Amino acid sequence: MKNTHSGNGLSRGVRVFGGLLVLTLLEFWVAVGLEDTVPSLALIMIAKAALILDYYMHIRAIADGEGDH
Repeated sequence: MKNTHSGNGLSRGVRVFGGLLVLTLLEFWVAVGLEDTVPSLALIMIAKAALILDYYMHIRAIADGEGDH
């Protein structure tokens, strides 16, 4: 069995979860605290979508040709 743990203390899944948590808290703060929220929320949405596509949907592996079956 191949060891995929990178040895840096946190698994990639935990880092992605933390990133999504931070972005969600930032998204809430922007929505509640700022007046012109659309540009800021759009940037946060793109960042969250990139994390989800990369981790949960394995877009990087598909783009690199590693997702061939």
